[in-house]
Amino acid sequence: MRISLLSAIGATFATIATTFAVHADDTGFITIHELRREGRLYCTVDHYHSGQGSVQRTKKSAIRSAAAAWSGFTAWEYGTDWAKWRYARSKSVSCEGRRGAITCFVEARPCKPLRRRRRR
Repeated sequence: MRISLLSAIGATFATIATTFAVHADDTGFITIHELRREGRLYCTVDHYHSGQGSVQRTKKSAIRSAAAAWSGFTAWEYGTDWAKWRYARSKSVSCEGRRGAITCFVEARPCKPLRRRRRR
């Protein structure tokens, strides 16, 4: 009886520890927003984040700078799973300036890939 109780406690602790480790980077703040599945992604429905880049020499590097700002804030608020610009949806990009001094502003809805189920 004592051994099976200890085994049950150990198994429960291992399950909790594993679950925590898998979701350790998710801050939990994302749950205040409505979420939905979009293909193979899980996204906010109508909540956007924005990012302002620093002055760059080219439009491409200015967009990259703004996307990095978007990712940085999103990671801080929701965790890095939600902060990958390549998964974001409803993206908008606006830039101003001339070659050599361009800044961009981006806006998008945070998304993260759905986890695949393991085959047994």
